Amino acid sequence: DEWALESINDSNSTFHNAIKLIVVILIFLIIISSILGITIQKTIKKSLNIIKELSNRLSNYDLSTSMVIENNDEFGEIGQSLNKAQENISLMIKGIMNSSQDMSASSEELSATVEEMTSKLEIINDLTKEINSAAQESSATAEEISASVQEVDSSVSILSSKSVDG
Repeated sequence: DEWALESINDSNSTFHNAIKLIVVILIFLIIISSILGITIQKTIKKSLNIIKELSNRLSNYDLSTSMVIENNDEFGEIGQSLNKAQENISLMIKGIMNSSQDMSASSEELSATVEEMTSKLEIINDLTKEINSAAQESSATAEEISASVQEVDSSVSILSSKSVDG
């Protein structure tokens, strides 16, 4: 009987030691899991905050600063994509600004050309008025000459009839 009790006590002792070891291992694993969970959470939160900050800047049309995410995970890929989008938008805006400046320069050139054409048309208009005035003067002179010729013709007719009569 003693041997059985001793064997049961040894078994109970081994069992309790095993339980204690399992509890210690579980506590250790829970601590390690908690530390890993907190670390992963902080990493994810940091990456999300950086992405959120860039998104807020982009929503306020601030394209001045790129985002730096050193992770090689999905968050890093999202960051690279957002940086690329920001860069493309900046290039597009610069292109629009350059085109706008070109259009402004072309508009100024067109305006100068229109002013020059207007000036030339005014000169042509003035010359046309002068030609018209000269034509009217010529017409008046021609009428005077015609009247003088008729007068001379009438005088010649009178003289001719007097000379025939007399």
